[in-house]
Amino acid sequence: MKQQRGIAGPVLVVLVVLVLLGTGIWLIARPSAGDAEAVTTVDCLGGSEKSGLLGDAEVQRILRERFGLRPNFRERGSYAQVQTPVERLRADGVDCLWPSSFSAQAIFESGGSDAFPDYLAEPVFQSPQVLYANREVAEGLLRSGIVARRADAYFIVDMKRLLEELILRGRSWADVGVAVPAGPIIVASSDPAKSNSGMALAQLELAILATGDPYRPATAEQAKTALPRVRALIEAQGLMRPGSDSAFDQWLIQGTGGLLAGYENQLLQWVAGRGGRVPEQIVTLYPEPTILNEHPILALTPEGRAFTAAMLDPEIQAIAARSYGFRPGSPELEQSQGQGLAQAFPGVALPGTAELKKTQAPNQEVTELLLRCFERGQC
Repeated sequence: MKQQRGIAGPVLVVLVVLVLLGTGIWLIARPSAGDAEAVTTVDCLGGSEKSGLLGDAEVQRILRERFGLRPNFRERGSYAQVQTPVERLRADGVDCLWPSSFSAQAIFESGGSDAFPDYLAEPVFQSPQVLYANREVAEGLLRSGIVARRADAYFIVDMKRLLEELILRGRSWADVGVAVPAGPIIVASSDPAKSNSGMALAQLELAILATGDPYRPATAEQAKTALPRVRALIEAQGLMRPGSDSAFDQWLIQGTGGLLAGYENQLLQWVAGRGGRVPEQIVTLYPEPTILNEHPILALTPEGRAFTAAMLDPEIQAIAARSYGFRPGSPELEQSQGQGLAQAFPGVALPGTAELKKTQAPNQEVTELLLRCFERGQC
């Protein structure tokens, strides 16, 4: 174990881990008061959208005092993590990966998970894929019939028209009566070759362009015919940020950046320290359907498993909701959290998880086709 000790002399870490065979659940006993200075460092690579949560002083205190753990969290895009060679993961002493989707998890399990006898994947949080818009853009799309408003929340009800009639035909914001921003209509994102929020956008776009039906994930044969158009949508953005949080921060700084693909929790995390109120000029658009990003932890070692179990702690789950905008990772966890995000952000229009129209990401083969298209130009 990667154990660090206090200066008072050798201590024993009382960290009893009981593996419930057949369930994958680990129970961790709290260290005794005499061993409070002993902690185990857990090295984890994860998406940038989790960095605030792992840096939270209260979360760190709970992990240290209740579970005897100290996270050493390093930001890395979801697809960059899961494509890291096994030898590099071992050499760097990585205990867990924390990508943002089952798609990224499937890529890792196709090539790397068998090398780790203690491997366990567990969904911990969820966050729907959304598009962020400034107020004028949202109202312009509302007038055009592409967006609808229900119970103060905004939904993209005609993503196909947005892609095929506006973006791929090179329409400008002026064509839908929007003065700011100027220029062509695009949907910005993080780099889909590295980051899951960008990839989830590409997966939604692929379903529409390859099948005509956003609820029908593309097959490999369908995907091959539509890849050039999906790449054209992505390349229209120009330079892309490598992570979800840096893309979101850039969009906020620009102030009039049009549309940005991201996670629902990013804006909620940003406003949590600002009274929980979303600025009037920012609107969250929920695609219909959306992809529910699961944010699973992929434990590679016993330390990684211990960390996974700790992040399911009800108090940590509550902090993740009220301060960082994450939805619980399972229906059972969501039920235990009461009203969840609606309770944490009473002034924000937040559809319930059950109310969202959702679709599945494509299978692993199709995701790999997308990666090769974006990474190597093999479209």
